Amino acid sequence: PGVRMKILIVNLGGMGDFLLSLAAVSALRDFYKDSQIILLTIPRTKPVAEAFPYFDEIIAFDFSFLGAFKQSLALRRRGFDLALNMRTLVSCLSALKMASLFYLIGAKCRSGRDTAGRGFFLDIKAPEDDIGSLPEYEYDLNTVRALGIPAEFSLPRIPIRDEETVYIDNFLETHNIKPQDRLIGINPFAPWESKCWPIKNFAALIKALQKEFPCKVVITGSNDEAPSAFRLQSLSAAELAIAAGKTTFGQLAALIKRCSLYITNDTGPMHIAAILQATLIALFGGGYLKRFDPRNISKKAIVLHKDVDCSPCNKVNCNSMKCLKEITTDEVIAAAR
Repeated sequence: PGVRMKILIVNLGGMGDFLLSLAAVSALRDFYKDSQIILLTIPRTKPVAEAFPYFDEIIAFDFSFLGAFKQSLALRRRGFDLALNMRTLVSCLSALKMASLFYLIGAKCRSGRDTAGRGFFLDIKAPEDDIGSLPEYEYDLNTVRALGIPAEFSLPRIPIRDEETVYIDNFLETHNIKPQDRLIGINPFAPWESKCWPIKNFAALIKALQKEFPCKVVITGSNDEAPSAFRLQSLSAAELAIAAGKTTFGQLAALIKRCSLYITNDTGPMHIAAILQATLIALFGGGYLKRFDPRNISKKAIVLHKDVDCSPCNKVNCNSMKCLKEITTDEVIAAAR
């Protein structure tokens, strides 16, 4: 404490990965109060990171070869004392890419997550295996502990501004959803196709929910997912509020907080709901459940998961999808009930 350093956190993961790293980031910030802490993250996570007060600067990583090279050299000129990797090294190829990035940046000390021994380029290593036996946030905390910093998990606080709550109130009002209405949020999307429960199942679920419970339904998602949200509306033949592409990170958090129940695939909004302690049903496929189980941080979550012979696989694409296809609409309705 009291040492002034230039620290670069490299976290090239999505929203959920970033949110689960916040306890570690907070511990690092508390320990190095007077230091400059800069985050290098992917473009879609940058707006999420901007909602939190831990960073002096946030840089979106340029994934083009030439762009990444120029960006790395620009970072090198800034003379970092420490570069810290806070993401899993999922393969030898990803480890080589991260090693190249770290060598180009040229920090005095390279530290971070050493997945299955792939962190050969690190000076200070926090060992982990591929599948993992601990919650994801513990692996991030271990990267900080490896630096000699005492760090324990505390639930992050997602800041929701008054104007974000007002925006959601107005959005719901335009869809004839009143404050007293039971609102069920559904997030039927994920960046990986292998994490998506079939869209026809969500359509059947919406019909069953509205038949059993007096409720209104809102669909969340990104701007790219909005066309699929309207397709879901057509398949379900239901009157839905489509919020896909219409919310910022803070507005989405305000919307999830407003929901009586939130049903989602294994993706970033699942972690928002868990952190907010929202009533949550998570449909979990071939991802690493021990690492990313929302019940690790919330007692208000139910996880529906089938332990099939090929799970966990953590595949981006899958031909069978049986781990998700075996989850029935009746099971989700029972969980909702």
